[in-house]
Amino acid sequence: MFAAAAAISPLVMRSGSALAQTTADFTEVSLWPEAYLPKGQGPSSPELWVERSNKEGKVRRAITAISRPRLIVVRPQKPNGAAVMVVPGGSYAFLYIDKEGFEVAKWLAAAGFTAFILLYRLPGEGWSNQETVPLADAMRAIRLIRHRSWRYGIDPERVSILGFSAGGHLCGSLATAGDAPVYMPVDDADNLSARPASAGLIYPVISMKPGLGHAGSRSHLLGDQPIGQKMTEFSVEERVKEVNPPMFLAHARDDTTVSVDNSLVLWSALRRFNIPCDLHLFSTGGHGFVGKYITASGWPQLFVDWLNSAAVRHDET
Repeated sequence: MFAAAAAISPLVMRSGSALAQTTADFTEVSLWPEAYLPKGQGPSSPELWVERSNKEGKVRRAITAISRPRLIVVRPQKPNGAAVMVVPGGSYAFLYIDKEGFEVAKWLAAAGFTAFILLYRLPGEGWSNQETVPLADAMRAIRLIRHRSWRYGIDPERVSILGFSAGGHLCGSLATAGDAPVYMPVDDADNLSARPASAGLIYPVISMKPGLGHAGSRSHLLGDQPIGQKMTEFSVEERVKEVNPPMFLAHARDDTTVSVDNSLVLWSALRRFNIPCDLHLFSTGGHGFVGKYITASGWPQLFVDWLNSAAVRHDET
């Protein structure tokens, strides 16, 4: 029922010129059967990969018009039996696929983790149920990873998630949603749990409330004039429960795009329910500090150490 995993084809930028293939080792798997996604909905143009910047020899591309949500699989040379689903951000308007996707997946694979980059549908691109479209894709992705875990040599109980900015909001929503009926089951994979083993949220959008949440992410997810009930419902800190998985939070205090208070309100909510959480606050870094040589640049090793810790590895507690 699914498109077979295949090597990613060369990408095309807005100029129409061919962009060098990222790597022949990456494969991709569609999340949904072709007949499942509603006809007549979604983006009206083909998927677009746009180079937004190219500083210091590093390509920085953004993806829009995503009509085929999928996973990009990055397999390690020395697998440790665990997996991490990487969720790029982009204000729910696009996906930063390089620094919050491929680059993150590469260092996770170097640490032994099988990485899955999630290309999820963007809520404002013509989907009628726009508020739940990203969450449906994320839930389906976790279930599909677990369903196919034997193919990748991973433990289905050791599937974690790592999200950035708006991708952090999606990861937080996934971690707090449990197995809510966001979409109609498709096949046997949907009999599995969508709750991740643990969740890492990096400079995340958490709240959708005015004065705290990121206005762009809120408008792209909930519309230009969302009602108060919706803003509360889609605020991650309001959805924390006793059964939440452990969380890792990293944020820079000088972030002027997504206030550090987002991580603080989630940490407070997790603390109320005694959910294990590592919170790392950095004095400098701003927003989008992945790959920068700043105070916050040490967070990847902190995250890997945390994933391997007893707080996350339930089999060792």
